[in-house]
Amino acid sequence: MPYIGKSLKCKNLTIATGHAMMGWSMATATGLLVSEIISDKKTSLDIKAFHPRQNLLIRIIFAVLYKKHPLVIA
Repeated sequence: MPYIGKSLKCKNLTIATGHAMMGWSMATATGLLVSEIISDKKTSLDIKAFHPRQNLLIRIIFAVLYKKHPLVIA
């Protein structure tokens, strides 16, 4: 699952990464979302699940379940 959203620590940093091997096919949708985020517009779709903080919590849960390091889980 990709990370898409504003950084919690740096207010002028927008993150859009982690698309695995689907980066090329998801580039236009991600670009649209990033432009909406940067422009402080309402996003075309709900991006709560893609927020870096939310995604990290999901990865930690999977790490506990599968006994792997949370930053290594693909």
